[in-house]
Amino acid sequence: RMMLRLSGDRKMRNWAKIDNGKGQPDDSRIMKAREFAKEVLEKVGHKG
Repeated sequence: RMMLRLSGDRKMRNWAKIDNGKGQPDDSRIMKAREFAKEVLEKVGHKG
């Protein structure tokens, strides 16, 4: 986001200012993140 804030493009700077935080993640978001991380690690050869 910092790079977008420094952009010469006004649209990019405005987009970076938008607060997209939704507070603490709920259980479903955590599970999705874990599954995503697992898939990525498997693709790069780290079995867990």
